[in-house]
Amino acid sequence: MLVRPIELTMKGLHSFREKVTIDFSSLCQGGVFGIFGPTGSGKSSILDAITLSLYGRVDRVTSQAYSIINHAEKELEVTFTFSLKDKDRSITYKVERVLKRTKEQRIQTTVCRLIDVTVKSSPIVIADKKTEVDEKIKELLGLSVDDFTRAVVLPQNKFSEFLKLRGSERRQMLQRLFHLEKYGDELIYELRFRLQQVKHEQEKISAEQQGLGDVSRTRLQAMKDRLLSLEKQWESLQKQQEEIEKTWNKAKEIREWQIEHNASIEKLHQLKQQEDEMKRAMLALERSEKAEQLLPIATAYLESKTELETWQQKREKAIKQYEQKKQIYVRLQNEWKQFEEDKERQLPLLEEATRMIEKVKELQEEQESYALAFKHVKEKRNRLLQEKEKATVEQKQRDENVKKYTNILNDLKRNQAEVKVSAEEKQKVYQALEHKYRIDELSSQWNERKQEKEIQYKKINEIEQQKKELERKQEAYKNKLEQRLSQFMHWYNKASDDYQWLERSVSLLEQRIEQKRLEEMARELATTLKEGEPCPVCGSKTHDMSSHHGKEQTRENEQFLLTELRKEAMKQLTRLRERMWKLEQASQSLLPITKEVAATTENRTYPAMEEFTRDSWSTYEQMWEKEEKTISRLLSQLEEEKKTYEHWMETAQKRNYDFQVAKQHYEELKEKETILKTRLQKEQEEWSKNFPDFHIHTMDERRKKIEKREQEWEKLHHRIEKGMQVVEKEEQVLRETNEYLQQLQTEEARIEQEYKQLQETLKDIEQKVAQLLGEMSLEQLIQKTEEKRLEIKRKENEWTKRLEKQSNDYTSSEKEMHVAVHAYHNAKERWEKAKEEWEKKKRDDFLPEEVERYILPSEKKEELQNSITQFDKEVHHWEKRKKDLEKKLAGESISDEDWDNLEKTRTTVIQQLEKVREERSILNDHIRQLTEKRKRFDELEKKRKEWEHLKGQLEKLDHVFRGKAFVEFLAEEQLVQVSKTATEHLQILTRGRYAIEVDSQGGFIIRDDANGGIRRPISTLSGGETFLTSLALSLALSTSIQLKGKYPLEFFFLDEGFGTLDQELLDTVMSALENLQTKNISVGIISHVPELKERLSRKLFVRPAEPGGKGSSVHFSPM
Repeated sequence: MLVRPIELTMKGLHSFREKVTIDFSSLCQGGVFGIFGPTGSGKSSILDAITLSLYGRVDRVTSQAYSIINHAEKELEVTFTFSLKDKDRSITYKVERVLKRTKEQRIQTTVCRLIDVTVKSSPIVIADKKTEVDEKIKELLGLSVDDFTRAVVLPQNKFSEFLKLRGSERRQMLQRLFHLEKYGDELIYELRFRLQQVKHEQEKISAEQQGLGDVSRTRLQAMKDRLLSLEKQWESLQKQQEEIEKTWNKAKEIREWQIEHNASIEKLHQLKQQEDEMKRAMLALERSEKAEQLLPIATAYLESKTELETWQQKREKAIKQYEQKKQIYVRLQNEWKQFEEDKERQLPLLEEATRMIEKVKELQEEQESYALAFKHVKEKRNRLLQEKEKATVEQKQRDENVKKYTNILNDLKRNQAEVKVSAEEKQKVYQALEHKYRIDELSSQWNERKQEKEIQYKKINEIEQQKKELERKQEAYKNKLEQRLSQFMHWYNKASDDYQWLERSVSLLEQRIEQKRLEEMARELATTLKEGEPCPVCGSKTHDMSSHHGKEQTRENEQFLLTELRKEAMKQLTRLRERMWKLEQASQSLLPITKEVAATTENRTYPAMEEFTRDSWSTYEQMWEKEEKTISRLLSQLEEEKKTYEHWMETAQKRNYDFQVAKQHYEELKEKETILKTRLQKEQEEWSKNFPDFHIHTMDERRKKIEKREQEWEKLHHRIEKGMQVVEKEEQVLRETNEYLQQLQTEEARIEQEYKQLQETLKDIEQKVAQLLGEMSLEQLIQKTEEKRLEIKRKENEWTKRLEKQSNDYTSSEKEMHVAVHAYHNAKERWEKAKEEWEKKKRDDFLPEEVERYILPSEKKEELQNSITQFDKEVHHWEKRKKDLEKKLAGESISDEDWDNLEKTRTTVIQQLEKVREERSILNDHIRQLTEKRKRFDELEKKRKEWEHLKGQLEKLDHVFRGKAFVEFLAEEQLVQVSKTATEHLQILTRGRYAIEVDSQGGFIIRDDANGGIRRPISTLSGGETFLTSLALSLALSTSIQLKGKYPLEFFFLDEGFGTLDQELLDTVMSALENLQTKNISVGIISHVPELKERLSRKLFVRPAEPGGKGSSVHFSPM
């Protein structure tokens, strides 16, 4: 990617008063181009404009010095457009700055913007604040302003600066130019931060491994052996259960058949009681079916009868209306004929009146036309008289003005000569002012650096206080975590005590349950013993039965309570194991952070298991539940507290790094303050030497006086030029006024004649109109005629509407009468036919009006039919089901007592299975958890070894990169490469005599090959040799620099330096520069050497500013 200048615009900078634009796209096409002009014309200001636009300061004249703004202007503007281009795309940027002079003898930036103008129609503002623009330019180019003026834009007195830099300063510059910072402090900080992270990860892994507890393979195998024993016991109990289930299922089936047989007998008895209701439903369905058959005939009979009665009434009404309408229609026709006769008599009179109106209108229009023309002529005559009088007055006034303005001009020219400032006086004052502004700016910079140093010192103290505060907070959180560890150990000990007590309690419960089971078996055996028969266990024939009777229900309840307590105790043991594991994990995670602490102990009194009831167990369950909530809350708080502690620890590390950086910056500011103070003292000494007649504190007042005299001269000059224009204008207006007066007199005579002719014509027209109208006006005649015509039209419309309406009524009533008569006859025929049909098919028990009442709704019929059908189905179903069940039972039955005994035996086996299942499930969970912990332990061990390996590598790198030896080594290597490239250029420029080398201190030395390769300091070089050596170094730097590490430079500028070369050496230098064109590098030379002007094809000429007038300007010459 290449960096190419495109366009520079400046206004108000140094001698460039007006806006000037330089097109670098055209200038750079020839490879090497020149910028020429007399001394002081402003050639070097072009480089100042580039530096100012990019970095906001002019290094040649001191940053933002007062003198950079033209003394006649209040602000300056600079705009620089450049592109960054690679093989894929090109990005064009434009940076704009506007600086304004303030009353406090300083410069203020009012506009500062960086814009992406790649797409001209839609520019994008990247930054619009000075600090943001400065940072963005450094980010894009990767160069400071000092680096830019040492390697890219080389102004006067800066050309040999890189050659003469001390070794450490040159290495620092190379670090910035070649972006080696990432191999210095940044790399060391990142490396140590990474090493701290690795150690932290190792500690976390060790803590987690300790928190896993005993995960040995021996413990895992013991659990698996116990599980195998439980599996065998499970299989034995399952076989026993299968045999009992077969007997139980068969007894259950017989019992269900018995219950269902009794239910079928009961159901058949209920159905017998519903037979009478089903018979009534069948009778209602039969009558409904008969009524439905007669319904169409009855309906037709009733409808035709109703229709006949309706049409008989309509027929009589229609005949009566017809007779009335006919009489009215005949009377209206006679009245219409009388109206037509009256209308024919009035129409001729209206036509005559209309013709008279048209004639009068024509005469009046003609009269209005002549009256308007008369009015215009009269107005024109009056205006002409007014203009004639006005022109006469103006003629006199203009003549007086010419004499007055001529006298004023003569006075102004005398005053202008008195206030004129000589060029010599002005030049000396502004040279002194420029020197004063440099002193003021240096003083301001020195104070600023002093203030910055004090601020930085305060910042160091603040950071140190922050470090102490962070350490205090870190220690406080560490103490808090130690308290939390003590709490966890306290709860762990309590959980451990509860667990041991519950283990003992479960063992006692199992013993009591076994004892109860044996007692139950003895009781069941005793019930089978008979007096006189031997006991199958002891052989005795005498049996004491008193202890085995009664309290059966109490024994069953006690057995159930013990079994339930054992289940709850087993579940609580599992929860306690999980609680202990969580507390152990939490405590182990705190050990790397805290020191070991002693846990508080609390002696809890546990009741004997024989004293336990359901209520007392619930009390302990509630207590454990509250403890679980408390522990969960503590564990949740622990995660937040650990994160906070780690946050404060990382913040403290970063703040320590900030402290070191701030301290280094303080030392740099202290050094800059000393340099500025030395420069200020030097400038003050030069002022005393060069301007002994001027006092530095009165220079602004002296400048203001000169500026005031110049402003007065400018004002007088402007007034004289304006006055001369006014006099010439007044004389011209005076001549034009005389000619205009002559034209007005001629026009006055013509208008007077036309005025008299129009007066006579208007009188003739008025007489003719009066003869036609008489005493009546035209409007009255038109109104009377129009009213008569409208009256006739209105009456005609009214008669037409009345006749039309009555005709329609008459015709409509006649049609209605015929329709009603015809419909009446048809209705009568239909009624007689329907009556005959009903007489044929009617039943004695039905009247036409009653038929519909016997018809049932479809829903009701469907409901009755479904009820009958369902009744028949249920009777059939239950008779069949009763017979089937009697066949299945085949005389078998089971009593309630036998069924209860079978249920108890089955329940006992299921409970034993449940006990084994629970224990097996718990053991499976323990094996699974232990397996997962073992797997996690192995994973952590693998990670721990990986982190240990990485830690070793990072510690080795930390040893290698400690200090600045590595980055200084890289800078030294870059310096050697630059010196080798510079030697190639210098060998050409000096015909193989000189070469550049780097000494052991990182400084440059010259090897003189013409004198046996002797090495000597650069201070022994002559002025011309120093220029050639500096040029070789500049060429080497420019071809080596990669802006921001990826954009090669495509240009650089040289300001002066060629005057020390003879003609032959000048040709050699120019040939070397012209050869750079093949490497895509353009070189701009600023010089006043005539030979260069003749040799270069592309030239930019700078014209100097005019004293008290226009500023410097430029002119481009392509050939």
